Amino acid sequence: MKTNTYNPDVLNCLANLSNDEVFTPPSLANQVLDLLPKEVFTSPETTFLDPVSKSGVFLREIVKRLDRGLEPLMPNRRERIEHILKKQVFGIAITELTSHLSRRSVYCSKDASSEYSVIRFATESGNILYSPLHHTWQNGKNVESWLFTIAYNLCRNTWRHQQIEAGFRSNVTTDEYAMPSIEVDLDRDALDSALHEVLESLDDENRLLFSLRYEEEQTVPQIAVIIGIPEGTVKSRLHKLINIINGKAQL
Repeated sequence: MKTNTYNPDVLNCLANLSNDEVFTPPSLANQVLDLLPKEVFTSPETTFLDPVSKSGVFLREIVKRLDRGLEPLMPNRRERIEHILKKQVFGIAITELTSHLSRRSVYCSKDASSEYSVIRFATESGNILYSPLHHTWQNGKNVESWLFTIAYNLCRNTWRHQQIEAGFRSNVTTDEYAMPSIEVDLDRDALDSALHEVLESLDDENRLLFSLRYEEEQTVPQIAVIIGIPEGTVKSRLHKLINIINGKAQL
């Protein structure tokens, strides 16, 4: 008697279901990943972030590729998988349910700290995060969309100094609201330290404004739509923000 041993991919089945969520099938996820240089999957330093993780299919397929690619450098598979999951693969889920789905796909458990997780983390979330966001509405407009709130929180915690300085330099001659020129002989470390100190001292409103304009490179009209204020108010706040930074950093 012939036994049917077909074992379907659960994420393939999930992608074929009819519901209000559109899940990416594994085949499409792999087509997208095929566009990346192969060497990114052979380096233990490469990091990946899925900012809108739903089923965790992209993260799962990335883990598979890293597992194969890092084998020559890390023969011990247990150590290899732990390194990949803890230091290379990260996700931000869009709902609590999708955070559970994503962790189940990547860690084999919705609780990354449980005994059933492939690699045990100190927290339930592991490296696949979800935080409920409460939208603020003003005059019928959403002040902060969830996407820009996430971007703002990430920027606030990491403050990419090199990109900040590059943003200042590139905006000097092209934007009337760009930062004033920086002396060429100014010590780079001193500049980074001064900028970091100033940015940490800003209130949330100015941090968001700074992030949108100089890190996310949004235009004045785009910022006006995102925050829900007139363009003239954006220009005025940018001007005041530049003066605040100039005064505190003494640039």
